[in-house]
Parts: sequence; structure tokens; C-alpha cells
Amino acid sequence: MRGRRYLVFLASMVLLAGGAWLGAARAGAPQRMAGFLVAPPQNSAPSSVAVMPYETVSSPYLHTTSRSYVAPLTPQELYAYYLPRLRHLGYRLQGYGTAGNRSGTSSWDWSFTRGAGMNDTVLLTVERDGRKSVYSLARELIVAPARPKASIVPATLEEVTVRARQSASSPWVTRTLRTPDAWRHLLAVVNALPVDTRGAHGCLADFGAAATVRFIAKAGNWTFTVDPACGSVLGPAGSHLMDQGLWSGVATVAGFPAQLAP
Repeated sequence: MRGRRYLVFLASMVLLAGGAWLGAARAGAPQRMAGFLVAPPQNSAPSSVAVMPYETVSSPYLHTTSRSYVAPLTPQELYAYYLPRLRHLGYRLQGYGTAGNRSGTSSWDWSFTRGAGMNDTVLLTVERDGRKSVYSLARELIVAPARPKASIVPATLEEVTVRARQSASSPWVTRTLRTPDAWRHLLAVVNALPVDTRGAHGCLADFGAAATVRFIAKAGNWTFTVDPACGSVLGPAGSHLMDQGLWSGVATVAGFPAQLAP
């Protein structure tokens, strides 16, 4: 009898442990949302009326998706439905606007964002049509790829060469840095440059300002070409980076003002 009780106790402990493990696994697993982020309200139907979300510049890292519905709800009721659900997903209200004509307001817009730099945005656009609303929920997500490891410069260097000019009519200035104290700032800047996710974008007037920074080590070398007019950097392994401080660092080393020549 004692042996049977022991076996029952052991089996119960195994079942309890298995249930706890399964619950933890489910809690840690990502939860998939039904439909597009948030399921539409009840009695909503897919819309045959195209409600354009908003236009953005094209980018290989930009993904835009949208869904349109017809719902027997007012714009404010739709907002009240989506607000807590989007907040639960980590979004916060970013902006609000309306559009209309002499007869009054015809459309309502609410934008929600999450993540650093507003890289994940949802726009709720509602238009009244009699007793119902035609609305769209659009999501713009910027997913930047990881920076190539081959573009990260090691700390053990032999020297750093800077070659720069302020304009097409200015002479090239070349500086060679031979101590860690001299190149420490440039090294920190290049290794912190983010991947450029802007896609097609405008640039300042190009007067020929340019720079090349070459990091030389026993294991190889790493070259970064700066285009200050466009705020971009072409790095090793064909990486496209966004200039955040490299041009100003180069200008300091070269001995001329960081601002571009008029």
C-alpha cells in the first residue's frame, strides 16, 4: 500500500511539473493577433470602397499593410474600440486630425506609434457614410536589417587616414592619425552609424564636399566614404549607413568648419 501511494504521489508531481512547464512555454511564446493587428468590431464587413491610408517614400525596409471595413459605428466609437487594444500592444496616440468641407467634418485620422523613432506606426482613418463608417487601419513598419559584421572596425588599429574637401573648388586635405587618442572619436562614430533605412530621399545642394576615412589594421582595412550633402555613408561590405557625426568628426580632423560650403 505504501508503495502504491508513493507511485500515485510521483505521478501527480510529474503531471504538475508538466502543466507548469507547458504554461510557461505558452506564456513565453509570441501571441498571434487575429487578422490585421486587431480584429475589427462585430458586425463589420470588408469594405469595397478604397480608403487610401497615407503616402510614404519607398524603402526596401518599409512595409505598409492596410485593411478597410464598413462598420455601423461612429468614428468616435471606432476610436474607442481600437484605442485600448492598440495600447495593449504597446502603441501610444501620436496625433489626431480631421478634414472636411463647408458641410462639416468628413473624415477623422488618429495615428499611433511604438518603438524608437516611430518605426512602427498605425493610422486609423474613418469616413462617415450615412449611418455607417467606412474606415481603414494601416500599418507602416520599418524593419532595418542588422548592420554587417564586416563593417564594424576593430579597436586594434595601426593608423587611420582621413581625406576630405569642403567643395569641388577646395583642395583635398589628407591627415594620418597614428595614435589611439587621435582616432578614438572617429572609431566610436563609425561603429555607431545606423543602417540607412530612408530609401529614396532628398539631399542638400551638392557643392562637391566629400570625405574618405580609412582604418588600417594588421587584419585588413575598412573604408568609409561620406556624402555630407545626402547625410549618407558607404561602408565596408557594401553597407549603406546614415551619417550621424562622421562628417563633423572628419571636418575637425581636417581643420575646416563642419557646415557645407555655400
